Amino acid sequence: MGNSSGRLRSVLHRLTSPDHELEAESLQEESERLGGTPVSELPDRQPACVCGTVRTVTLRPRAGVPALVAELYDGSGVLTVVWLGRRNIEGIQPGRKLRVRGRVAQREGRPVVFNPLGRVPEGATTVEEVVRARLAESVGGLRGSLEAALPTVAFVVVWSLTHDVRAALAAAAVIVLVALAARLLSRQSPRYALSSLLALAIAAAFALRSGRAQDAFLPGILYSCGLLAVTLLSVVTRWPLVGFLVGTTSEDPLAWRTHSGVVRLCQRLTLVLAGLYAVRVVTMLPLYLAGEVGWLGVCKVVLGWPLYLVAVAAMGALLLKGRTPLDLH
Repeated sequence: MGNSSGRLRSVLHRLTSPDHELEAESLQEESERLGGTPVSELPDRQPACVCGTVRTVTLRPRAGVPALVAELYDGSGVLTVVWLGRRNIEGIQPGRKLRVRGRVAQREGRPVVFNPLGRVPEGATTVEEVVRARLAESVGGLRGSLEAALPTVAFVVVWSLTHDVRAALAAAAVIVLVALAARLLSRQSPRYALSSLLALAIAAAFALRSGRAQDAFLPGILYSCGLLAVTLLSVVTRWPLVGFLVGTTSEDPLAWRTHSGVVRLCQRLTLVLAGLYAVRVVTMLPLYLAGEVGWLGVCKVVLGWPLYLVAVAAMGALLLKGRTPLDLH
């Protein structure tokens, strides 16, 4: 009997309440489910998480500095979110559901968050959990690694059998095109297959120009040298490369720069990547100079996805170890 009367009251409430009140109740329920703090209860000068719907987005320069301003409504009130130095952010638009975390400030009696960390994964409460989720979103997985490795295997096998650079490149190209077609037919992102196609085209240009099979591996070695230099420079300048990896899956690709804890963590993770590139260069450069095509192929495969897994495991150890709170100041 009690359940029936409760359902009846709920139906009557929905029939008699205005639409804006029902919308507010729905937003408050969703915010509570996602772990958000009601805007009406936001503490001043304290970090908080708010979930709601973007009502308006405007550009309001502050002292000559661009500032993107959004109003986030959660059913209990409106939070003003300000991204200093930004003119637009992909995905930030009216009607979009958004979950932001930052330190709350009161401006003219209204709560404001400046430069929020961005889209926070559900359940994340520390910097390490956010970065771990971002890395998981950005890794291509086993299929992407196979799409990168199999063309190399085909190249080495055919070259070993024929010593014909053109035939070896053709075999690698067939593998890449098959992978690309499979991605397109299954309506999946062809990102990794296209990356392999580009890499193969560059390798082919080097090898066909010289006629030497080992030159197909030279672009990869030079690429690793360049990445080693860039990763080390990014750590020194406090713009660590991993930070951009984190930003690629966030609404604001530079939001991580506002959090000193994220910057320090990304510096340590970037040093792990630097070690990976250093191993590739130190191992493959002598083999290239010696013209060891077979061993170059083996090393390219082994020092590709398998070594990347080792680097990810090292990053995982750093991420599991840390407990940096999600406080943007």
